[in-house]
Amino acid sequence: MAVFRGNNVNLDYGDLTLTPELEEALEILDESCRFGSGGTYDVGETDVDGADWEAVPCDGPFDTLYFIEGDWTEEAPDEEEEEEEEEDWIVEGEPSNHKHD
Repeated sequence: MAVFRGNNVNLDYGDLTLTPELEEALEILDESCRFGSGGTYDVGETDVDGADWEAVPCDGPFDTLYFIEGDWTEEAPDEEEEEEEEEDWIVEGEPSNHKHD
């Protein structure tokens, strides 16, 4: 078990190789947790297209985070596409004056 002990959280990156890219991602995640309650995240590879790694919190009911294009986010790329598709169904405009019996 390999652990990155940051200033704010511990990041267990398991059997991943600590590359400069992964180390930078772990530093970004640690810094983004500076106002949180601490704890540990399990960091590993992900099956989510467009994300390099995922971080799963071990100490509470928090969202899984995904490392995408240099930043950690709670929304996986697939979730963003689903939200956009749902918005396509919203019809904007004036309500009709039809009365229903």
